[in-house]
Amino acid sequence: MPAPRVHIVHGYTAAPSAHWFPWLGEQLAATGIEVSIHAMPDSRQPRLDAWLAHLEREIGRPGDEDILLGHSLGCITLLHYLQALPEPLTIGGLILVAGFDQTLPGLAELDPFVRPHYDPDKIRRIAAQRTSIASRNDGVVPYPYSVALAERLGSGLHSVANGGHFLGREGITELPLALEHILAMRQRAGRVA
Repeated sequence: MPAPRVHIVHGYTAAPSAHWFPWLGEQLAATGIEVSIHAMPDSRQPRLDAWLAHLEREIGRPGDEDILLGHSLGCITLLHYLQALPEPLTIGGLILVAGFDQTLPGLAELDPFVRPHYDPDKIRRIAAQRTSIASRNDGVVPYPYSVALAERLGSGLHSVANGGHFLGREGITELPLALEHILAMRQRAGRVA
């Protein structure tokens, strides 16, 4: 059996070296947690089928102690990825940062990611531990979109006053809230990090 891992899926135009991903990876590695920050293909011109195929190759079938974290476009991608997996299946946790599941103003190129529907009930069955992190001044994903997604998934919602879209260029190069949630989920899953 592979060791439990944290899988981080970045968003549109991003890369594993962007924003707060390297910091989070370093923090988790320092506690002995295996981390994969996935380099999603062609992030400037993303295609849902290519992103899902990439996760299928890189993650395969996640285990019941694996934690999946998505940022922005990575969130809806993870929802579709989990939707496509056969049940029964459980994972250790799901964290969505600046998540959305509806069309974004001014970003019609991302519409194909939100057109296919997913089953929130299936996501809740797969991921008993779910949390969303959203900023009230997000200029890319309107805050109400992240709130609506959290409500559909029945996840906890952690609201940040001035996090913007959680981008490095906005000064967000660390995200302690994500680290706290991962560590808490690991403990609740019976694995003290």
